[in-house]
Amino acid sequence: MIHLKRLLRLTKELKHPDASKRRSAADALSGGDERAIYPLMRALKDENPGVQDAAMRSLISLGGEVTAYMVLPLLREDSFLRNTAIIILKEIGLPVVPLLRPLIKDKDHDVRKFALDLLCDIKHCDYPSEIAFVLESDPNPNVRASAAKAIGIVQFGEGVTQLIKALQDDEWVCFSALESLALLKDESSIEAVSSLLKSPSDALRIAAVETLGSIGTSQ
Repeated sequence: MIHLKRLLRLTKELKHPDASKRRSAADALSGGDERAIYPLMRALKDENPGVQDAAMRSLISLGGEVTAYMVLPLLREDSFLRNTAIIILKEIGLPVVPLLRPLIKDKDHDVRKFALDLLCDIKHCDYPSEIAFVLESDPNPNVRASAAKAIGIVQFGEGVTQLIKALQDDEWVCFSALESLALLKDESSIEAVSSLLKSPSDALRIAAVETLGSIGTSQ
C-alpha cells in the first residue's frame, strides 16, 4: 500500500506538464488502494495515449468491486472511454458480475448489450434466468442476440426453451441461439434445430447442421 504522502505526490504528478511524469505516476498508482481510483479515472481522459494506457492498467491492477463500480459509468461515455471501461471490467472479472445485473435492464439498449457481452467475457452469471427473460422480452435484436449467446456461455440449461423460441427470431438472434444450443447439447432442441435445415438461408442451414453435430445427433 502507498503511504498517504506518496499517494498525494503521485496524484499531483498526474497533472504534470511532462507526459512521461504523468505516465510514471499513473503506473506507480497501481500499488495504491481505493484512494487512487478517482485520480486514475481522470487520467483515462489524459491527452497522451501512454498516460491513458498506464491508468487503465493500474485500474486493472487495483481491481475489486469498488473499482468496477467507479468504472461502470464510463459505459455511457464516448467510444474510447467505453471501450477502455469494457477492457477494465473484463479483466476485473467476477466482482463485476453483480454490478451488471441492473444494467441488463437499462433504458439504453447499448448499455444492456455491453452488460450482456461482459457476462459472456467473464463467463459467469448467478442470475441466468434474468438473461433468459431479456432474450424473450427485449425489443432490441442486438440485445436479444447477446442474451442468447450468454445463455450458452454461462451454461444455463433451463434457458433451452427460450433459445428454441429464438430460432424463429431475427437471423442474428437465431445464430446466437444456435451457438448456445450447440454448447448446451440438449437433445430436446434437436427437432427445432432440424427444422432450420429447410431454411432459405444457406448460412442458417449450415449453422443448423453444425449445431446438430455438436449436440450429437445422427438426424
